[in-house]
Amino acid sequence: FPWPWPAFAVMLRSMLRFASAVLGTLLLAARVCLLGVLGLALILCAGFSVYGLIRHGALPDSSLAGLYPGAYEYLLPPRYLVFNTVYIFCIRLPLIAFLGVLCGLAWLFDRLGQLLLRWVEAVARADTSI
Repeated sequence: FPWPWPAFAVMLRSMLRFASAVLGTLLLAARVCLLGVLGLALILCAGFSVYGLIRHGALPDSSLAGLYPGAYEYLLPPRYLVFNTVYIFCIRLPLIAFLGVLCGLAWLFDRLGQLLLRWVEAVARADTSI
């Protein structure tokens, strides 16, 4: 009794395309959410900086820790020493520098998201990907 290889290959190809479409949709949603959060943070930092420039005539050198002293309450358990160090460094940065860090992160995540979505699209369209 021969094995139906052509039917199996067609089924496997359609399953791969479906999985790639679902993964691409999830990646696109995650990219939109992440860039939206970074964009909102950029707008808040830029708005506060412009407000300080207009009100005081100079860019504020305040940081998130200076604006909200309770920011240190959000530290992780002691075993996450590296993450806590990065977090403390970021909240102590002046808002202008933090704005630059957020712009860099948004650009990096946008490029990585584009590359990943192009890869998923190439896998979904390739007939020889099985």
